[in-house]
Amino acid sequence: TAVPPLPLRHLAKLPESLQRSHRRRQEERRMPEAEQVRRRAVRLATGLAEDGRSRPDIERQLGAWRFHPAVAFHAAEAATRPEQPEGPLRPPAGEPQPGSSSWPAGVRPQ
Repeated sequence: TAVPPLPLRHLAKLPESLQRSHRRRQEERRMPEAEQVRRRAVRLATGLAEDGRSRPDIERQLGAWRFHPAVAFHAAEAATRPEQPEGPLRPPAGEPQPGSSSWPAGVRPQ
C-alpha cells in the first residue's frame, strides 16, 4: 500500500510520532524496490513476533503473504533474534515500531 505525501498543513496537525513515520515512509519510497520489500517484511515479522508468533509461524505467514522465501526467512530471523539486529533490514533506531506505543491502537503498518 502506497501512502501519498501529505500536504504540510495536514502533516503539521499529526502527532510528532506519526509525522516521523510518514517522513520515514516517504524516504523508503525512494529506495530500491528490493530494500522496500525487505523493510516491509521485517516490519510485518516484528508485529507477528510481538503478537507471540514463533519464528516458523512468522516465516510461513510471510510466505502466505507472497514474500520470497529468502526474504521471509531473514525477516523472521531478524524479528525473533534476542539481540537487536543491525543492517538494512531493520528500520532506523528511534523510529516507531509496529506494536509500540507510538502506533495508535489497532493500527498496523502496511
